[in-house]
Parts: sequence; C-alpha cells; structure tokens
Amino acid sequence: MEGAYQLIHGWSIGKVDRAEALPALRRARDHLKAEGWRITRFGKDEQLEEWSVEAERDGGFSTGITWEAEFHRLGGGSGGPCAMDPDWSQEKEESYESYGEPELDSFPPAMTPGG
Repeated sequence: MEGAYQLIHGWSIGKVDRAEALPALRRARDHLKAEGWRITRFGKDEQLEEWSVEAERDGGFSTGITWEAEFHRLGGGSGGPCAMDPDWSQEKEESYESYGEPELDSFPPAMTPGG
C-alpha cells in the first residue's frame, strides 16, 4: 500500500555456547512474560538443532530469539505493526529521487587497505 511502512529490527551474536544460550532464552521468556507479552513459542525445534522463544503483544508487535547450535549463534528480532506515514502524499512521492531497480549481477568494488 502506498505510504505504508513497517519497522523490523534484527540482530545476532556469534560464539554463544549452549551453557549461555539456554539460560538466556529462559530469562528472555520470563522477562517478556513479566512485561505483558504473550509467549507464542518456547522450546526446541523438532527438525533443527535450534531453541527459540517468540512472543506477541497487542497491537501487532512481535519479538523472538533463537539459538542455533550448529553455528553457536544467538539471534533475534522485533517488529511492529504496519503503519501509514501521516505526511505521505502522491505529489510528495513523485518529488523523491528514484534509484531504480537494483543490479543483481554487479558487485561492489573490492575493499583495499588504506595506506
């Protein structure tokens, strides 16, 4: 929909072992529940070696944290509901500079150390 947007934030931390990750997930679950979030999932995925906690809140807000055993990675994200830009208008959109379609077959130049 024209003028609509949604805010989503993701993050990850590497080198997290099981002894740190599982207690962290329990603490996150307990904290979210205490803050009024509804826990929608907590536990191990039956297909993958992953443990997760997911929660929702009234108004379309969601958050989750997952530990991936294979990669020793703890990651998560939060999102809010879709919203409309109250200052958006068709004329305003037409005045923005267009950057066109991304070029999927091109790569950025290689980074070289400064010297």
